Amino acid sequence: MKKILSWLIAKSTKNTKGVEDYLHQGLIYQREGKLNRAQREFTEIIKMNPRIVMGYTSRGCLYLQQEKWDQAIADFNRALDIAPDFSFAYLNRAKAYLGKKERVKVWVIFQEILEIGLKFYGD
Repeated sequence: MKKILSWLIAKSTKNTKGVEDYLHQGLIYQREGKLNRAQREFTEIIKMNPRIVMGYTSRGCLYLQQEKWDQAIADFNRALDIAPDFSFAYLNRAKAYLGKKERVKVWVIFQEILEIGLKFYGD
């Protein structure tokens, strides 16, 4: 997990002071069911530097958990603006569209993944 975080943070920015701490604490809060606190931690990452992919993907996954489909889609779209080959964001965006029962959009996302190739964490 630490290797994944380091790669994503390095891909996003050179200035990462405190990012891993916010991410770690947000994940703990999320696991404990303290979703508002987790959201604040992930949002703080975005405020620190809006080019950090993990801020958006972590918050997007939190929105998936809360079934806030449109907010999740917005965060995964922003993550893809930053890292267009990040398959994790594509897959989770597809989950959000599936939650909205928009199966055609899910199919389109899988087509996009096939076009770019399935890439995870620096492949």
